[in-house]
Amino acid sequence: MMETADKGKYLSEMLCQSQGESLTRFVGRIPVELGEFHIEERASRQGISVADWRMQWNSDIRVKKGGQEGRDMVQLVFFVNHGMAWEMEGRKAPVCMRQGEICLYRDRALGSEGEYEGGCQLIFKSVQIPTERFLRVTEECMGGKASREAAVMMDRTAKIKVTPRIKRLFTELSETGRYSRGLSDLYLEGKVWELVSEFFEVAGGGARSQGKSRVSRTDRAMVMQVKERIDRDCVDVPTSELLAKEAGMSISKLNRDFRAAFGTSLHAYVIEKRLDLAACLLSEDPESISQVAAMCGYTNMSHFSSAFRRRYGVPPKDWSR
Repeated sequence: MMETADKGKYLSEMLCQSQGESLTRFVGRIPVELGEFHIEERASRQGISVADWRMQWNSDIRVKKGGQEGRDMVQLVFFVNHGMAWEMEGRKAPVCMRQGEICLYRDRALGSEGEYEGGCQLIFKSVQIPTERFLRVTEECMGGKASREAAVMMDRTAKIKVTPRIKRLFTELSETGRYSRGLSDLYLEGKVWELVSEFFEVAGGGARSQGKSRVSRTDRAMVMQVKERIDRDCVDVPTSELLAKEAGMSISKLNRDFRAAFGTSLHAYVIEKRLDLAACLLSEDPESISQVAAMCGYTNMSHFSSAFRRRYGVPPKDWSR
């Protein structure tokens, strides 16, 4: 029988193996006496990797992973069901991740440790990007203040709620196997950078934040109130005339300032929120497409299906497959 300390050491060694720099594809499992553990990782030649994790231990287990010389990666981690906390050398507080959150942080060549609860199945997904490349790409694409804000988020640890679009991107990241080696790298990296873009868009560090400077502080506060009203109830939204009246501005100014502040039109934002709501409802009950459409303000199923496909790349009936 393997002792508890040996169990932690065994897993630690396998985790280090799964994070090797020359890796293209890694599948790891453990002895049955420990529990169930499955990790499948895919990596590009440029060092970006994506991993799917699924584990359930027979008893509580604490894993301590030693530092890896030369390692400096940006991590994006999405916990599908439960969450956990990892303690890292050099950080005053642990990195805490909860179900339904995606967390971005910098993983340097330092040791870390965390405790897994016995009998609890844990499912999460992770993305690793070499820090040097992450900083170079964000600087080239975002530039100036926005890229500096991205670097701050990375060092401090940033978390957001997982959106339906992020969920879809993680699903698509599992489909690299349908391409040949070179095209697989291209596909994987494209999806990873799309995921990074969506993260910063939601977190407020993307292109939308750059447009906010064109709106005065007072007007920005008013359009923010309009946005928050839509966020509270995206189905029963007042007319543009009433929203503009409540904001104390003309319809044209409301539309102009809303686009400048948030990078999209008022109408498009309402549609986006309704489709996000539909995606969440379909994840819970994929058999009630017509009911979900009605609940999200759609009276025409054809219009709903077309709009859903444009946003998520699949029809509503295929969303939860």
